Amino acid sequence: MTNKYAFLEELNRCKYIFLRDISEHQENALRLLIEEAIVSDEQVPLDAEIPSLGMGNQIISTDKCGLYEVTFESYIGYSVKNEGLFHHDEGDVVESGVNACVYSKSKYLDFMKLASHAEVLEKPATHYCFHFENHIVDVLSTSQPRVSGVQRRSSKPC
Repeated sequence: MTNKYAFLEELNRCKYIFLRDISEHQENALRLLIEEAIVSDEQVPLDAEIPSLGMGNQIISTDKCGLYEVTFESYIGYSVKNEGLFHHDEGDVVESGVNACVYSKSKYLDFMKLASHAEVLEKPATHYCFHFENHIVDVLSTSQPRVSGVQRRSSKPC
């Protein structure tokens, strides 16, 4: 059986991802520019103002990391949240994915159905959620996003 969300697999294979840009490249269309990242070998203070916290490794993007573009040709709504304030709701059900998730049930989906006229659309709406190191982006859309590799900076994967 094939995964109906196979187009998100490459993003879900990345250990870490950053949102580098979000824009409406056309009227009511959404573009996410996503950069893969790795854990640096270099040790840095966890907090320069509190040395007792010790050292840690930064999560960084290098020339070997992938760059991806995700485009939605249309959307019902989207939101950008501070990743540090995000929490998973008990009732949410992830149908597929880790970094790039598809929810079959979520409070965001319930909210958007109440706050919009999504229930009158001919096609069912899907809740996509992207868990970045620097943001959480929720997108409600009736169209499947297109995921493309913008650039592979090196032949070696990140």
